[in-house]
Amino acid sequence: MDSNKICLHAKNLEINVSDLCNLSCRACSHLSPVTKHKEFDVDKCINSILVLSGVMKFECIRLLGGEPLLSKDLRFLIEFLIKSKISKRLCIATNGTLINEVHDSILHLIDCLDVSFYNSGNQNKTKIIRYLTEKTKQFKNLEVKILNFKYFRESYTEYGPLNVELIDKIYETCLVSKNWQCYNLEEGYFFKCPQAHILSKHKEIDIKKNGVRIVGNSNLISYLKEYLNDSTPLKACFYCLGSVGKLIPHEQVPKIKWRQYQEYHSEELIDYEYMDVLKKNFNADNGVIKNIRFIKNGTIYLDEL
Repeated sequence: MDSNKICLHAKNLEINVSDLCNLSCRACSHLSPVTKHKEFDVDKCINSILVLSGVMKFECIRLLGGEPLLSKDLRFLIEFLIKSKISKRLCIATNGTLINEVHDSILHLIDCLDVSFYNSGNQNKTKIIRYLTEKTKQFKNLEVKILNFKYFRESYTEYGPLNVELIDKIYETCLVSKNWQCYNLEEGYFFKCPQAHILSKHKEIDIKKNGVRIVGNSNLISYLKEYLNDSTPLKACFYCLGSVGKLIPHEQVPKIKWRQYQEYHSEELIDYEYMDVLKKNFNADNGVIKNIRFIKNGTIYLDEL
């Protein structure tokens, strides 16, 4: 499509290529430990990209999960995304535990690899860093970002708020949709944040009330503009804590017990002090990341936060 017809530009588009994960993190915002597994529909994703690429362009496409390295369609999808020219960069976000299984043909194609390090799980951090350092020497195009997490924030509630006015306050301070632009493509729909589709599935909310259908939508541009400019919380926001959930340590928990940690009303899981901070400054530190390592051409750079 003629580039002059592209009228919407954004930072990130995220695609969840697998809902499976080899960890069971207490703080998983994608709810992977309790998500009913559904095979990734690569054909539906491709058809959606074909349409969406005609009206939107992104700085980066991020492939994640679950754990994206568990996806059998990963390389095929990456090759298609490059041909679609829907974004300038292509990134995989992973926990790093399966990094040795990534074929060089994938590392050769992508621009960046985001690896999250936790204080629990089966991550051999030293081995992962050594391996990726060597790979950045081999593939000059590859940049690696290693995020060391010290805490996470509660992401959702099973019960929702006692006072529905709290939903507006949470939405007003939501970094995910308003500042980070973590837009999502899922099941043929475009979402302004990951929780919009994750909680739609988890709480059995009509997906049409939280996103915009892509394929077969004759007024797609108009719908996308209206959707992105709408300041009204989505239906899924009833169960979402946005960016202001309480800080919690990272840990692995049995899947059978995973949901019990969220069996509280929103009011009990909110960090009200941080909410007040975000009202004044959207760039305030959220207290989650300890530091970030960047690896490029075999050199490691450390960014102390």
